[in-house]
Amino acid sequence: MERGYSTNLVVHAFALTARSTSITQALTAPFFASMRADLTTGQHDARSLEDYIYGSAEVIGLMCLQVFLAMPGAVPLDAEQADQAKRAARSLGAAFQKVNFLRDLMQDSQELGRAYFPGINPAAFSEQEKQRLVAQIEQDLETARAGLPLLAPAAARAVRLAHDLFRELNRQLDKAPAKMLLRTRISVSPGRKAMIAVRVLLGRPGKTQTSHIMERRH
Repeated sequence: MERGYSTNLVVHAFALTARSTSITQALTAPFFASMRADLTTGQHDARSLEDYIYGSAEVIGLMCLQVFLAMPGAVPLDAEQADQAKRAARSLGAAFQKVNFLRDLMQDSQELGRAYFPGINPAAFSEQEKQRLVAQIEQDLETARAGLPLLAPAAARAVRLAHDLFRELNRQLDKAPAKMLLRTRISVSPGRKAMIAVRVLLGRPGKTQTSHIMERRH
């Protein structure tokens, strides 16, 4: 990032993008800190989990936002809009990471010895605990969706597709019994993914996560 050159083509491409979109070590340093934490931290408290999610996921959203705002068709944002866009980007990253924690509960707890959620024993994971986490993800996704109009159309479509795929995955997690998450990894079927992609490309609105949950419970 300092020199703008690397013999590793992937690193080189990232460095060029970072330099052209003002991505600095303020975002990359927390990322590497979270990656190092996985080598030494098996169980998180509230503060360490907050730091971990910020570095492993929220900064990725902020990096992507830097790129999206430099795309053709992007409209300059005022201070209030910029703050909203950053909140949306961070919330989407946090939602993605929490979804991954839930669907990888079996592997993380049984194979890697990791417990990301404070106060939760993965071996005794309850339906109440699962519902609380699903609700947190739902709120993050709602915050993220509110930021879509601030992006260039091409970026907004791509982000909405990712958003809607993870929203569907969160819906599947909501439907699955908590104990099932300790035996299998929940996923969205290829057919359902295709339907979501078509809907996004056609610009059709989808149901909110809240409406999916309310339908199931009533």
